[in-house]
This record gives sequence, structure tokens and C-alpha cells, in this order.
Amino acid sequence: MEEIFINTKDNYKLCLHIFETGNAKGYIQLIHGMEEHQERYEEFISILNKAGYTVISSDLRGHGYSAPVLGFFKEKNGYKYLLSDQKRITAYIKKRFNTGKVIIFAHSMGTIIARNLLQTQSGSYEKVILSGYPCSPGKLVLAFGMALTDIIAKTKGPGYHSVLVEYLSIGSFNRTITNPKTSLDWISYNEENVNAYITDPYCGHGFKVSAF
Repeated sequence: MEEIFINTKDNYKLCLHIFETGNAKGYIQLIHGMEEHQERYEEFISILNKAGYTVISSDLRGHGYSAPVLGFFKEKNGYKYLLSDQKRITAYIKKRFNTGKVIIFAHSMGTIIARNLLQTQSGSYEKVILSGYPCSPGKLVLAFGMALTDIIAKTKGPGYHSVLVEYLSIGSFNRTITNPKTSLDWISYNEENVNAYITDPYCGHGFKVSAF
């Protein structure tokens, strides 16, 4: 594995892990989910390597050990920077490996970024795999959520962590689990996976209000 850092247009340093294999069938850009990090995917990446694929993973801004502040993207419009970050990574992959097409694998929140990539530069991608993608809660709920986070950000600051917003966004996920042992059982049926997430200092750290 090779670790590199690339700068974005606002001088944020993105941490990339490159898992290269000889005579690659393809090049996979892996985009992880909310409140986790790229190292959680290393076992999966080893399987992809054995299948003949070179994988380039990254920590989303506000995630992983290299993040200046966990759960914080930008003071405003952080989603635009998440999107431009992945565009920057796509460009890096295409240039480094001299390939015109990239395969995307995205999980959970990462699928929102991936779908935006398809809307803006679909010609850059050969295939896209979306895992555990969230559905839309509806226009009314979205409008309420955006208004609430905007008010809190203006009164408390963009770096404020709101327990209320956190609960409204993911607090109901465990309701579908019968006899849950933890508040995070919704993450996986595998108890080892759940426990690994709970004990990982770079998982479940919460989002600042501006990240919503």
C-alpha cells in the first residue's frame, strides 16, 4: 500500500491509499461512508486486488486520522467540496494510470457523492457500484432539516455539534432492529463489525452542524 497526499483547490490535504496490482483489469475509486474512514475497507480491497483491480481509496475531508477536525468539511457548502475532492481524485487516477475510465465503488453517504459525480461528469466512469445508498426523506423533511441546520450554524457557529440534528438524521436507524444490543446495531448484522466501529476513534465521531 502506498500513502500519498494531494492538495485540493482550497489547500485541504486529501489522504489517499493506493493498492496497486500488476496488469490491472481496472481502477477502482473507493468512496467510504459517513463517520468512518478508508482503512475499514482494507479487507475488501485485498479481495479486489486478488481479482485483478487496482484500488484507490481516500478519507473524505473531516474523516480519518489526517483530518484537522473530525466531522467538519467547510464553514458553508461543504458538500460542494466533497464533490470537487472526488473529481480531483478521479483526475489523479486517470493521469497516473493513463486510463480514460474509472470504476467507482461508494458506500452509504459516499453514494450521494458518487451520484453527483455521475450527474456532472459521467463520461469519466466505466462502472459504478452503489452500496447501502440512503433514500430521500422527502422534500418537506429536507427543507426542514436545511432550515434547522442553517439556524443553528448561524447562532452557534458552523463548527458546533448539535445532538438534536445528529438524532434527527440517524437516531431512528436502530428502530428497525429487533432486540438491539447497542445503539449502532443498524450498521451491520455482524457483531464484530459493530464492535469494531464502536471502539474505533475515527468512527462515530459525529458531524458538525455545517456538515449537514
